[in-house]
Amino acid sequence: MIKQNVYPIFISPYFKKDTYAVAKKHHVELLPTWVLSKCAGEAVGKQVNIKTLFAQYMKKEGGPIDQFLKEAFAK
Repeated sequence: MIKQNVYPIFISPYFKKDTYAVAKKHHVELLPTWVLSKCAGEAVGKQVNIKTLFAQYMKKEGGPIDQFLKEAFAK
């Protein structure tokens, strides 16, 4: 038997009340983008806007995400 240690996380700018109910039912963690921005900013020591970061990544037409994030979060 294969065991999977997966903890699903849904990231979005906002959530409706219904979304919280469905997430709780299916054991999904909801993470607003402002929380992610705050944690990332504290880790790198500068302000990070996740929405802007995502838009920049999409303008580059994808590519290796790990390389993009290394450049974005460089101190």
